[in-house]
Amino acid sequence: MFPLSNLSDCPYTKAPQELSTLVEVFDNQGDPFLLMPLEIAKKKKMSRRIVFVILKDHKNRVLLAKKRENIKQSDTLWSLSAYGDVFAGESAEGAAAREIENNFKIENTRLRELHTLPFMENDVPLSASIFLAGPWRENIKTNLDFVYDAMFVDKNELAGLLQYQPDMFHPLLVWALRSGWIF
Repeated sequence: MFPLSNLSDCPYTKAPQELSTLVEVFDNQGDPFLLMPLEIAKKKKMSRRIVFVILKDHKNRVLLAKKRENIKQSDTLWSLSAYGDVFAGESAEGAAAREIENNFKIENTRLRELHTLPFMENDVPLSASIFLAGPWRENIKTNLDFVYDAMFVDKNELAGLLQYQPDMFHPLLVWALRSGWIF
């Protein structure tokens, strides 16, 4: 058996900063077969892994966020606390922790994986790992480089908003709420 460091074409021997721009692309059976830059994987609509993070406070309210990447849209949507792609060589839990830290400057929060499910986004099949984070007892410090706005809502507030204003939510939030993953 050859050590990985001797294989010049083995992508996992690349520097961590280079791996953090690549994602694993999956075949039809859900097995990884290729590393590709994230933007190309999105453009070519390739299957990959993503994470959703539901951050709750000590009052069992969930944190909703408006991501900075969506600010260009005329209809900026509320979404789950954090979500993002899993980069090459990164675990789903590591990606969830990175997203929470990047978006809200929260380090070392408790994460519990709820489930990994197939998820369709823009006709692209994704493997979505859903994590519950918290309970968080301190004030949230949003990182304005990643998050435009954020608010905590309880179960009744979210149900009422979803009933009367469903167009203000990202489809993944609606999916997670209707699937029973949030409350």
